[in-house]
Amino acid sequence: PSLTEKEVDEILPEGQAKVVKLDNRCLLYSAGDAPAAFFDAEGRSELYPTLYTLWQYPHIMQELTIHPPVSKFVLNGADLMLPGVLVPANGVVGFGTVTKGQ
Repeated sequence: PSLTEKEVDEILPEGQAKVVKLDNRCLLYSAGDAPAAFFDAEGRSELYPTLYTLWQYPHIMQELTIHPPVSKFVLNGADLMLPGVLVPANGVVGFGTVTKGQ
């Protein structure tokens, strides 16, 4: 999953991209007055899409299905851990090999 060059240009048109640095070192990338499209949590050039961008381009990240009882914890802010994920018969494509304790 990734964005094409055309999609990146739609999200952050050339000449309209702006970066906002927050007090916690997080960088927000947006175009004009649009909501932030990407963020860099620690200023290390590791861009992640915002929820706004994922709604517009849902194909850019893997989809995971979780066990129903796990959802209440995730919705309350808990980290998702592999035991809470329902793994499809063909495995989780794109994540490589995962071993216990990793």
